[in-house]
Amino acid sequence: MSRRLVAVLAAAVVAVLAADAGVLAASRARHITGDRVVNQQASAWTTARTAGTHGWQAVNWNAVEGAQVQVQPEPLVVHAAGMVTVTVSAAFSGGPVDIRVTEFGQTIRPGVVRFSPRAGSHAFSFTFLRSAPGEACGREFSVEWRLGGSSAAWLNRADAVATYKKDTHDPGAVGCG
Repeated sequence: MSRRLVAVLAAAVVAVLAADAGVLAASRARHITGDRVVNQQASAWTTARTAGTHGWQAVNWNAVEGAQVQVQPEPLVVHAAGMVTVTVSAAFSGGPVDIRVTEFGQTIRPGVVRFSPRAGSHAFSFTFLRSAPGEACGREFSVEWRLGGSSAAWLNRADAVATYKKDTHDPGAVGCG
């Protein structure tokens, strides 16, 4: 290998490392440190195709494909202490959609996310998070979506997985004592 090629490769490596260090230094202030011990997961899914509306609508986790009766959307309820992350994966078709996760009606971080399905690329996955100080009993997370424009859109299937630290003050599945 020539000295010139070695010098060019070395300069490229130094530039990449310097850029990575700059990004890490600039982004440290934005990181949220959560609980280090995560020991629980809760999940929900649906395969019912649902048409979008212009208002926020909760994903109906109780929906069963082909069901004649629509039941009320159920939130994902966890008994968690500290931070909870909710990863939403879904397949949409049609126009753009807005997705958010709420806890007791309040939108959690990072807020509303827009997804624009395209032919051959209609899958979406994003992680939302919420940190609450101390112990919290019966935290309810709702995955909601709406049309992101004037085009029709459909939610074809979805799942959500909440990862969290168990609330040690919760004596059981019924609630805190």
